[in-house]
Amino acid sequence: MIVRNSALIRRLLPKNAFIKNIGVLASGSSIAQILTISAAPLMTRLYSPDEFGLLAVYVSIMAILGVLSTMSYELSIPLPDNDKEAARAVELSLMLLASSSIIIGAFFINFSQSLSEMLGAPNLNDLLWFVPLGLLLSGVYRIFTYWSIRNQNYRTIAETKVRQSIIALAIQLAAYKLGVVALIFGQIAGSSVGMFRLARPFLSNFYISKVTLSSLKQVACRYKHFPIYTTWARLINTGGGHMPPLVIAAYFGIGSSGFYLVANRVISLPIGIISSAVSQSYYGEASLMIKDGRVRILTQNLHGLLARASLPPLMFIFLISPDIFHHIFGDGWRGVGEVARWIVFYSYIELLASPFQVFLILDKQRVGLVVQVIMFFIKMSGLLVGAASDNFLSFIQIYSISCFIAYVFVLTVKFVYAKVSFGKAFMDQLRAFLAAVVCVTPVLASMLIDTYLWIKITIGVFSLVLVAAHAIWVIKKYDYVKF
Repeated sequence: MIVRNSALIRRLLPKNAFIKNIGVLASGSSIAQILTISAAPLMTRLYSPDEFGLLAVYVSIMAILGVLSTMSYELSIPLPDNDKEAARAVELSLMLLASSSIIIGAFFINFSQSLSEMLGAPNLNDLLWFVPLGLLLSGVYRIFTYWSIRNQNYRTIAETKVRQSIIALAIQLAAYKLGVVALIFGQIAGSSVGMFRLARPFLSNFYISKVTLSSLKQVACRYKHFPIYTTWARLINTGGGHMPPLVIAAYFGIGSSGFYLVANRVISLPIGIISSAVSQSYYGEASLMIKDGRVRILTQNLHGLLARASLPPLMFIFLISPDIFHHIFGDGWRGVGEVARWIVFYSYIELLASPFQVFLILDKQRVGLVVQVIMFFIKMSGLLVGAASDNFLSFIQIYSISCFIAYVFVLTVKFVYAKVSFGKAFMDQLRAFLAAVVCVTPVLASMLIDTYLWIKITIGVFSLVLVAAHAIWVIKKYDYVKF
């Protein structure tokens, strides 16, 4: 029986090397996220919406400043033909990170009170001291993640992701009496665990002892497009994604930011993990394919895989989230399900658009910057119009629609430059939609018919099985596609 089950599992596992790389990267992050989501019902009973709101503001500030801390030079680490030049990119990134952390620390010494008052969160003042420390530690981890990607140490990255989640949750659950301090300290510890393990192969080769100022200058000049164009494109993109908690705190109160954070954790973070894993594998694979012109095929096939595997589960969550989320998180968190539903609305197209780093691969950073600026203004328009509505749910709905429009625009431009067939992309979307409708029809029917709760639960489980089976079938189907 055990041998038979093992053989079945081996048949289900992908054999395509590219899909395997995505799977390895996503597996660690997925396990980590499963732990985080599993702990969410307990966390929402230990911490208040206001405490989660302060964490949301902290995370947003960290994400925005994190882009500036290295000027995106860490993205150049997988690109050089030899390890010596790549090591110089690592060292340059580390030097910029250390300098940025010191400058940001000095900034908060003088302006933390003003920033806290502007965001309508006076309690944030005493928490901003954690930002430079968190920036430094998470930045080191991020830099050596790209060194590991260069050397295709995907399994090591995945293992560190699991440890990060375990450490973060352990601190946040054990020290809950400290309130928001435990949430933030857990966040810092969790985002930096594993950096020494990722750095060990780099340090063992004594690259640092060979660094010179002229070699750093040479690398900085060679990859100057990263700070000139990519950094600002990433800043605009990150700012667009992390501005909502700041705007929500200022207009609707810090507790509303907590609602947004919890909904975002349950919906956007798992999607972000998949997107990040796909993006990192795509970046490494496409960097090798640029010379023989196979980037178009890789982009086209990967879009089909993402669309057909992700739309059914997202449509399932869209339908059921308002009815079950407040039962999961407690009575103090009513309304999280509606927020989650609208996050799902735009997360699907975000998942399709975000992983394809076409502009970096094709050395079109200038185009990428223009695209990011346009996307930023579309999102900011949604934020401003939503903030003027004076209603939190209306704000979420308007912002979600603006995000959907923005990501459709980004995906279209990326397809143009990657020379993807729009006809094939449309057919992949159509197949994904039809499959999603089939998978969720039982749930939709149970919502329209007044029946017993146990019958609805049974139908929901059956629909979920259909969704899972379809996702496995799609992944196996693309296992035999040449990327």
